Amino acid sequence: ILLYGCRAANGVQGLALLNTLAELTGADVAGSTNQSGASQFGGDWQLERAIGMVSVSDTIVAALDASVVTALPITIYAAGQTGDEQMQLLIDNVVVQTWSNVSGDATSGSFETFTYDADGVSADRIRVAFTNDLYDPTAGIDRNLRIDRIEVDGHSFETESPTVYSTGTWLPADGIAPGYRLSETLHGNGYFQYAEQANNGTEIDIHAYGNDGSESMELRIDGVVVQSWTNVGTTLGHFHYTHTSPVTADQVQVAFTNDVYDPGNNIDLNLIVDHVALDGQVFETEAPTVYSTGTWLPADGITPGYRQSETLHGNGYFQYADSPTGGSEIVILASGATGDEDMELRIDNTVVAVWNSVATSPQAYRYVAEDTVTAAQVQVAFTNDLWDPTNGIDRNLRVDYLQIDGSLFQTEAANVQSTGTYQDGIGVVPGFYQTELLTNNGHFQYDAVTGPPGTIGVLTPYLIFDESAGDVLVTVTRTGGTSGIVQADYSFVSESATAEVDFHGHDGTLTFADGVTQQTIDVSLTEDLFYETDETFRIELSNVTGGATLGTSTTQITIVDNDQPVDRGTIQLSQTSYQIAEDAANVLITIQRVGGSTGDVTVDFATIADSATANQDYTTTVGTLTFADGQTSQTVMIPIVDDTLIEGDERLVVGLSNVTGGATLGTDLAEVIIADNDSVPSGPIFFDDFEINRGWQTNPNATDTATTGQWEVADPEPTSASTGNGFIQLGSATSGNRTLVTQAAAGSSIGDFDIDNGITSVLSPVISLPNGAPLQLSFNYYFAHQNNTTADDFLRVSVIGDGGTTVILEERGAAVERLAAWTTASADVSGLGGSNIRILVEAADAGTGSIIEAGLDDVLIEVPGASPGLLSWDVSSSSVNEDANVATLTINRLIGSAGAVQVNYVTQPDTAGAGSDFVTSSGTVQFANGQTSAQVQIPILDDTAPENSESFFVTLSSPTDGAELGSISQTQVEIIDNDVAGYLPDLTPIASTLNENRYVDTTTQPGRALLRISTEVANAGTGPLELWGGAVNGGTQEVYQRIYQAGGGSTDVLAGEFIYHPQHSHIHFEGFALYRLRAINPDGTAGAIIAEGGKTSFCLINIRQRFPDATANAGVVHGRGGNTCGSVQGISAGYADVYGSNLPDQWIDITDVASGNYWLEVIADPDNSVIELDETNNSTMIQIAVSNPFGL
Repeated sequence: ILLYGCRAANGVQGLALLNTLAELTGADVAGSTNQSGASQFGGDWQLERAIGMVSVSDTIVAALDASVVTALPITIYAAGQTGDEQMQLLIDNVVVQTWSNVSGDATSGSFETFTYDADGVSADRIRVAFTNDLYDPTAGIDRNLRIDRIEVDGHSFETESPTVYSTGTWLPADGIAPGYRLSETLHGNGYFQYAEQANNGTEIDIHAYGNDGSESMELRIDGVVVQSWTNVGTTLGHFHYTHTSPVTADQVQVAFTNDVYDPGNNIDLNLIVDHVALDGQVFETEAPTVYSTGTWLPADGITPGYRQSETLHGNGYFQYADSPTGGSEIVILASGATGDEDMELRIDNTVVAVWNSVATSPQAYRYVAEDTVTAAQVQVAFTNDLWDPTNGIDRNLRVDYLQIDGSLFQTEAANVQSTGTYQDGIGVVPGFYQTELLTNNGHFQYDAVTGPPGTIGVLTPYLIFDESAGDVLVTVTRTGGTSGIVQADYSFVSESATAEVDFHGHDGTLTFADGVTQQTIDVSLTEDLFYETDETFRIELSNVTGGATLGTSTTQITIVDNDQPVDRGTIQLSQTSYQIAEDAANVLITIQRVGGSTGDVTVDFATIADSATANQDYTTTVGTLTFADGQTSQTVMIPIVDDTLIEGDERLVVGLSNVTGGATLGTDLAEVIIADNDSVPSGPIFFDDFEINRGWQTNPNATDTATTGQWEVADPEPTSASTGNGFIQLGSATSGNRTLVTQAAAGSSIGDFDIDNGITSVLSPVISLPNGAPLQLSFNYYFAHQNNTTADDFLRVSVIGDGGTTVILEERGAAVERLAAWTTASADVSGLGGSNIRILVEAADAGTGSIIEAGLDDVLIEVPGASPGLLSWDVSSSSVNEDANVATLTINRLIGSAGAVQVNYVTQPDTAGAGSDFVTSSGTVQFANGQTSAQVQIPILDDTAPENSESFFVTLSSPTDGAELGSISQTQVEIIDNDVAGYLPDLTPIASTLNENRYVDTTTQPGRALLRISTEVANAGTGPLELWGGAVNGGTQEVYQRIYQAGGGSTDVLAGEFIYHPQHSHIHFEGFALYRLRAINPDGTAGAIIAEGGKTSFCLINIRQRFPDATANAGVVHGRGGNTCGSVQGISAGYADVYGSNLPDQWIDITDVASGNYWLEVIADPDNSVIELDETNNSTMIQIAVSNPFGL
């Protein structure tokens, strides 16, 4: 039988228990005579007393250890006022857990539980903090945090206990103030600091032991037994009981209940009670107010009475009185940095307790004083500081708080003075530092009385010393108070005396420790041999700290000269200004000695940079000149550097200083002007408006990852923003038609061609910059995006030079819509003069599928100043209605407008006829000084013939007076026809025919897969499509469209000039139809073009009557075509021509197309060669499945 119970086999009764069990059971029996349990709680699993032979296996011991619950969680019962409150748990002032949005109901007291697992933590190490207070009565918001209690290792600690310290509780008397507030609520940011004992009732501690160890003890309150202990042991023990309601000492009895006196067996049980403590208040048992019923005295044996003894010799009790006896109980919560620190407790400056090797984790160190003690009497000292960085040793003592009779005194309080805390800039001096740490030997003085810090000032405002006085002291005093540490800065100010010549002193800071009333400033006076007047300097006080005030702040010191006059002369520069050409080798500076030349004297000289740069425009020259006795002149040569920089005239200064030998200093500064000999360029160095190719390189480092939206130079198409408020990509340039843009196509939806899946970059050609001139880079740009953009997306413009890469512009995305708008940016690049640079432009969709577009135009590097500029048309093409009478064109004068210039222009026909469609024109345009644009008007002729749009060119030439032609020296003007056409055809492809006889052909072109399709193009117009062949010009033939007029007659319009095949004996109409295979977007719309084919018409003829209603309603049904296939052919109104899949060109090459689903699209007359009634219905598409025979 194994008895695992604390002291179960201890003493006489324990031995009797083992014997009885052995007799009754016949078993071997073992039991413990001390505390049983896990070692971390001061116990063991050894059974020290046995009857018979008992052996305990290691397996049993391991099982017992494993069964011990070593830690219970810290539980906080809390509620928020609004549910938005944030709460933190701190252990030893370190945040270990944060909870946001604390729920519950603070008003009704409905609390939630918040737990944190920790081992070995006592309540006095715990703080619960409120960290996000908000009081907004206008919005009806008032955050408060209510803490009902905490539980630590199963023990409850009520928040409204008088031992709980609060820094965030509001009370009507004083608002929010630190203190023991007896409240559960934190109204502002602050914390609750808990104490070790639970405070929902009374904590009762009995310090007692037995003579034998088997003694039994009872605690009685109001005569009722509330707790019993057996086998109290022979060493002083701590027996704890928590009562659920307040208890005073006169309610308490401690009783001895199992007295045995057997001298024959040497047994004498006695109970010794040292003292009891109620909520930390000590009541000594031997006090004259304690009544005993079991104490033996020689005079009268065991007799009830006030026996002034700690021992109960027989069964009986101690009855305590309500007033405390003995002295105060002092508790110090402290820890050491290394575990080797020694700590002293001093009362009234006398050491009363010493603890060696203070533990590294916070521990409570207790002492009971002989008398009642106040905090002002207490010091806690650190006595064995050691700092040994070589061996990594740094002893420090941390004192969390002092507790006297249950009252807490935080060490970091403002009224605690430290004499052993290191402070930066001060060192270790006494002061009120609000810290828990002693870094050096010293002490904390609690509840220190502080007085005024005083006034800092010089002792006397005037001092006079002979030149020969040498080292002197200037006294600074502290009057009107000496409390705390104060500091004052002091500085030396030269007047007629020269620092480091007539006197030596260094600015500094005076520190007055607590109680110190006087400090001194050291000054050293120079004893020279020169005759001079009395000289003065000042010492000024400033920046007083520590709460002190500044009194008399300045003392003036007079140095009385003791030398006789000697005629040693004045050293000076012979002139105050020199001018020298940059290409001169050097400049000579003359220094004179006037008014006397007795003895040897010296003077220092040095060059001083001004607008001229040392060692770039001249060579730094410094030194000392010696004038021998009688010598009156010296020269200094300063080398001048002839560079190639354009910099203008520059200035340096030559200065004299430090005259010795008794001479005086006269004119001591002279300027030297270096006249520049280099010319300054002006005007543009580089300009690109992207109207012609100047060699920009896309993906220059082969590192781009963007799959769409890559940079290109093109005429951009506008892309509307999803909100419809503007554009995400602009359809215009800032000059001309072309710009640098992230994929110019607009696509069928906003996200078709924006930047996707990474970065795209483009690099300019090499640009050589001149040296020494001011240089400016400017450009126009836009960076646009939808509201799905993040800061990972960007547009960046950088300059790459010899010295690395400089970012000129970087703009980041944001989750808002940003519409495209041209903006001008500029930067000073003068620092790159004389080098070759390139401009790198990068844009990226680096986030998650953002919609991003960017553009760049008119990149200019110039020397700011007067330039006649570049003359260029504003656009490379434009249009005008046939009935507009004139076409108005604009010439822009770019990157400069200095002076009067002129330029010539002349028209040239294209498809428009000179004299029939426009008037041949030429002339000269004048630009005045500063003028930046001018207009030219070309007359337009309005005829009556229906025709396609026609165009002509206007070309600039021969600019004058330094102006040059820009990128757009020729512009094209399109004339849009305005004549009524009569009965027109309307070509529309038929979608259903695409499903007729569609197959994949692998024989016509071996090794290729041809998707063959049947197509049908119908005429849904009011008149026939009639085409006829005209004149043959070499290898081409004109093909005309005949249009029948409503009033009778017809008009022939040139449709195009196509390749002539004499062996075919009929006309050809190239590009009559276009076939495309397109991807299917996720939303079902048509995507990118995967493959395409085309159809040249050899014969247009009526095959089917597709639209009978169109035939019935046509003004003219049949022309000369429709039933023939020769030099005249066509499609009648309401009829359709069908091209079977087996005919030539009726295919799309899908050799490299993967199997899958696609859109199949047919477009009739894709080049708009035919004049139609409706140009918008010329395409149709269907979805088809493609199976590649080659396994793709």
